[in-house]
Order: sequence, then C-alpha cells, then structure tokens
Amino acid sequence: NAYMNGYLGSDLSNSGFGLLWDFIIVHETGHEWFGNSLTADDMADLWIHEGFTTYTEVLYTQSLSGKAAADSFMQGTLDRIENNSPVVGIYGVRNEGSSDMYPKGAALIHMMRLTIGDDELFSSTLRKMVAHFRHGYINTPALLNFWNTQTGKNFNKMFSQYLSTTQVPVLEWRKDKKWIYYRWTRCIDGFNMPVEVQTSCNRLVKLEPTTEWKKIACRNATLTAAGNYYIEIKRID
Repeated sequence: NAYMNGYLGSDLSNSGFGLLWDFIIVHETGHEWFGNSLTADDMADLWIHEGFTTYTEVLYTQSLSGKAAADSFMQGTLDRIENNSPVVGIYGVRNEGSSDMYPKGAALIHMMRLTIGDDELFSSTLRKMVAHFRHGYINTPALLNFWNTQTGKNFNKMFSQYLSTTQVPVLEWRKDKKWIYYRWTRCIDGFNMPVEVQTSCNRLVKLEPTTEWKKIACRNATLTAAGNYYIEIKRID
C-alpha cells in the first residue's frame, strides 16, 4: 500500500474517513476471521469472506471516529456497487460471483443490523457466528439459518434479493390528504424488508413494507430513508 493511508492513498468511500487508516492492514486483518478462521465451502459463497471483511472497515471506522463517521463511510461504499451480476456465484463449478461481493455484501450485513435494531444483539450474534464456525466451513444457507435463529428475525427474502438478483428495491409511495401509501417494487415476490424512514412530520417511523400497498396516517408528508439502506425511494403521485 506504499505506506499510505486509504487504498494507495485514495478513500474508497469518498467520505474522508477512509484516509484515517491503512486499508490493507484493516481489511486483510479482517480476513483472519472471515476467510481464514471460517471459510466458505464453495467459491460461489466468497461474499461471506469479502462482505463481512468489508463490514469490518465500517466497524473499525465507528470504533475510531464514531457512529456518524461510520454511517458516512458506509453510505459512500454503496456507490461502488455495479449490479453487473449476482453476488452469489454458480455452485460446484468454481465460480465466485460478482465483485459486488465486497460493497453489496457489506450493505446486506448493514441492513441486517438495521433490521435487528439492537446493536448489542447484532454484535453478540456476529461474535457467536465467528465462534460457532471457527476453524470450519460455512455456506450461505448455514449462515442464514444461524442469523435467523440467533436474532429471531427472518432474513430469507433479504438474502434472496441482495445476493441472487441485481435489482435495487424501490420503496414506492404516494399520498392523499390523510394517508401515505407505500410498497416495495422492483423486487422478488414476497420481499418484506423493514425500513426506517423520516417523514416531514418530523417523525422516525419503522415501516414494514411488502409488495402490497400499506398506509400510515401523516398529512402533507414526504418520506426519506433514515439509515444506509441500499434502496431507492420513489414518489409516484
């Protein structure tokens, strides 16, 4: 890394916070856990190595500079996602999938954290995962089952959406004089990821959209995502 901070002197997040530490040292140290200790049993699941290791950069930034800095760093990494092919490759033929395994894998992990809504539970589950699969093999179904069981959440649809498609989900919304209506589009059937939004009524609201229209009471409001969700929000009226 030519003895420079960032990656060869550049900040891959364009947030400024990536220049406060040496990318190679932080990222490759993360692989001591994700890659060297727990190892994907098929190259198609290399996102487990790279997604979790990329997310250690977010956690390191939070430890070094605080949560707001980590949020800024995380937001900046989303711009690196190309959606040229699915993150998970083809099993059994030594196919490792898209290079989006780095930023999009980290984005999925971050959205799992947001969905859990409890940083202590997220952190403890991450530590338990590392201990449970220590010096062993792992794959996406085993990882998914572990997180579902440990957190009481169901991440099945999120994994399918973000690992197996190149679609960016769209939170569509419209309003009348009393209600805001919202739903997920451009997504797999049954996609149901919760999302926290900020309304112009000055409220933080945790929505649980599906592909069917739902509604909340809020007059003359607009919606913006509160958090680093890898989604689009589109008003359609």
